Amino acid sequence: MNIRRQSLTLLLVVGLLLTSISVASAQVGTGIPGTVTRYAFVRALPDIEAHNYGRLEPDTEVTIVARNENPRTGNATWLRVVTADGTTGWVSADSVQAAPGSDLTTLPVETIARENAAVINFVPLRSGPAMVAPSGERLGQGTLVKIEAVTPDGRWVYISAPDGLGGWVQPRGLQLTRQGAGTEPSLPDVPVIDAAVQGFVNLRVLPDIGAPSTIRLSNATPVTTISRDATADWLEVQTLDGNTGWARASDIMSVGDTAGLPEAAFDPATEGVVIDFAVLRDGPSDTAKQVGLLRSGTVVVPSMVSGNRLFVVASDGTAGWALTSTLAFLNNVAPEVPVANATTTAEGAGNVNLRAAPSVDAQHRGAIPVGGRIAVVGRNADGSWYYVVPVNRVGAWIRSDLVTLDPGVGPLLEREVEAEAAE
Repeated sequence: MNIRRQSLTLLLVVGLLLTSISVASAQVGTGIPGTVTRYAFVRALPDIEAHNYGRLEPDTEVTIVARNENPRTGNATWLRVVTADGTTGWVSADSVQAAPGSDLTTLPVETIARENAAVINFVPLRSGPAMVAPSGERLGQGTLVKIEAVTPDGRWVYISAPDGLGGWVQPRGLQLTRQGAGTEPSLPDVPVIDAAVQGFVNLRVLPDIGAPSTIRLSNATPVTTISRDATADWLEVQTLDGNTGWARASDIMSVGDTAGLPEAAFDPATEGVVIDFAVLRDGPSDTAKQVGLLRSGTVVVPSMVSGNRLFVVASDGTAGWALTSTLAFLNNVAPEVPVANATTTAEGAGNVNLRAAPSVDAQHRGAIPVGGRIAVVGRNADGSWYYVVPVNRVGAWIRSDLVTLDPGVGPLLEREVEAEAAE
């Protein structure tokens, strides 16, 4: 019985060894076998002045894994090779002979752009632009990476590496590209970033842990700090692809003084923020005409409410009715605004004019389309003009004969005319 068990164990071990050998052979076999024909330096980039990892002697066997391409001839002038000890780099194409019958044109073409760089020595990917930042994956010599961002002082760069890896490294660990012959290698023209995410962070539309989040950022993600809240416990940041939102300051590693950032000009008593996107309509209903679309993070000022919609004005002047569910407010409390309680009903006109005072000669303050909803909040002495809140908190006057009040609207209080508006 013991002999049978030992035999079975031996067969399993042999099977695993054969499987490992098969997998290893498949990995080694990737590429085209080649032989060095003359002394050749293995360089970090296809550049005669790039850092070299060492010299290969004639008859050294290598595996050719990629090529670059001469834009004039279409021929490869450099080949990317892997040596027996695992060194990866570029050698001159005329110093390597591919195995008989092989075709170099079947190899992938690697284009070295200005943002590309190669790892000179082993470098750890850090979660932020600082030596104290935790490190994770370690990139090997010769790894081709892309520089995505740089800190203001140029001491750290964020790179994306093969297999979706990304992190922060110091440029001295990389072979940078040159802008042209005779120039020194230099950092490419990439966004200047001053901070990085620590851990996983949900960007929120407001500096409030209970506010909705619009995107989840992974560890080490580069961001630019924009502003802070009054306590500096929250930072407003922007990602490389333009997403903006709020994160707790403790979740952001910055190379600058975040306390010196400008305080966000946000008034929770009067303003709200778009959560994802908000469709603006010219009336408080699903069938009303669409007049605009606001993206996530847009600050809006609500001025009146009708059912499940608020009339809002964005910072660029775009205005319309938005679903309340598409907006967020600090502590989930929306500003108190009047209820839409009337409709403009002028006949034969496209719009009804608004005035700064109850007079047709007063300053023009915009117009409301016929059939538009408004909030009437007062009247003049004789009731010939109504004071309304149509698009913002400034308010305006409209002729009462051009307005139909909703049934049940109670007596309107008389409102005094501001002296400056009456002049």
